[in-house]
Amino acid sequence: MRWSREEMQVFLNEDLMKENLDSVLQELDDMLNGRGMVAANHEDSCLQGDIYDGVNCVVRIDGQVSVRPQRVLLVSNSCDASPDNRRQIPLDLTVAPLLRLSRYREMLVANGVSEQAATDMVTAIKRQQKTDLVFVPAGAGLEEDMVALLDKVQSLPSAEFIQGAPPRLAVLTQRGFWVLLVKLSMHFLRPHEGVARSVA
Repeated sequence: MRWSREEMQVFLNEDLMKENLDSVLQELDDMLNGRGMVAANHEDSCLQGDIYDGVNCVVRIDGQVSVRPQRVLLVSNSCDASPDNRRQIPLDLTVAPLLRLSRYREMLVANGVSEQAATDMVTAIKRQQKTDLVFVPAGAGLEEDMVALLDKVQSLPSAEFIQGAPPRLAVLTQRGFWVLLVKLSMHFLRPHEGVARSVA
């Protein structure tokens, strides 16, 4: 799926449009053509889009609630995530659980989706055409392709996250960051739908 200039002007705010829009579109095209979305670790503190292992997440299955360590993608912005930015009232960090793409495909088939339809769905996911999922290709510390589940985002205390010191497996490249930015806007905001709100 190629994103057009018009779409970017909807999904990215005016400040970001001060960036070279043509450059942004080229980065996105490069990523969709398989050129690096993730990279090895960096020396900075937490950045939005970083991928961690072993973060305690709430899991709900058939009415049962449990807490399990999972791989996650950091959704909170980099400023809020940085331990250097102390707050009078500490903020929670928001994360999206990650799932192996192969496991996601198995779940589709188990829920009655045909093999061909599941294959087509996986292709769409890899092209970033599913708004509730962010495809994260294998690379750096990720052994296989993953998907970030935007419909299952959750928050945990920043102190708990910092004390747990989860290992960082991968970080987003600039291309990956643009993809995340667009996908978050598509999933949570839907500015392109033009819904008319009631007048007070």
